[in-house]
Amino acid sequence: LERLDVDYTFPCYHAACLRWLKKRGSPLHASLIFSELGDCKGEPLTVKLENGEAFTFEYSARQGDNLLLAKFHSDFDTRYDKELFLKTIAAAEEANIFYNTALAIFSTNRFSDYCVHAVSKMDNVLLIPIIQLKY
Repeated sequence: LERLDVDYTFPCYHAACLRWLKKRGSPLHASLIFSELGDCKGEPLTVKLENGEAFTFEYSARQGDNLLLAKFHSDFDTRYDKELFLKTIAAAEEANIFYNTALAIFSTNRFSDYCVHAVSKMDNVLLIPIIQLKY
């Protein structure tokens, strides 16, 4: 089962996240005046946090001073709680000026109440649970 997840499940999940981002992520595109992402492949981006830890965004696309970042998970156990959310925001701030950055966080599990509340005050961050990928 582990090999099935590594070889098939998560590559398909990541492809679905990318498809959602390109087709349904228009609030993020519009917030930074991105042109269509349809042809933009994007690349992974790894940044170093203050504590020296490496943090990787699975998708990044830059247009001028604007940066679009996406975080996809590769396991079913990780749940976005306050600590992981704050680490993700810190990594986004390391990558670019935060108000010039749009961030999409995809998760296979529900987001904590802290995350939902924090994002309600941020125009440039979207939380996308796995259930939304079917729309």
